[in-house]
Amino acid sequence: MFTCHACQADPKVHSFYSIEDSSTHTTYYSCENDIKDTNIERIVQHIEGYLQHHTTKQWSWVMDAKEFTLGWSSKDLAYAVLDIIEKYKSTLVRVRMINMSNLMKKIFKFGKSFLEEPLQSVFELEEEKE
Repeated sequence: MFTCHACQADPKVHSFYSIEDSSTHTTYYSCENDIKDTNIERIVQHIEGYLQHHTTKQWSWVMDAKEFTLGWSSKDLAYAVLDIIEKYKSTLVRVRMINMSNLMKKIFKFGKSFLEEPLQSVFELEEEKE
């Protein structure tokens, strides 16, 4: 079983955690607004620790942009997240983006076009409710 040493000291230090888990699929949730630890290397180790523990299971990621602001290391963290997604794409089913501002939606739609086609197809932007 994976244990994050930073989480042992403070269980709420990272926001990436499992919200649904079955024998074949795990759905993870994260919200950058909830991150207390701004060390990108530790954040990546935390996320990869979860993913390495279940290498044959399919997985999904719900990324919550609630109250997101460009801040401490948004660009560096975004690149690190893309590297993780690339590394584990063979078992990745879906990345669902929720609670995005209109500006973030425009940036996301623009940036998504630069991803390779298989990755473009797993990204899903939550549509506005009417």
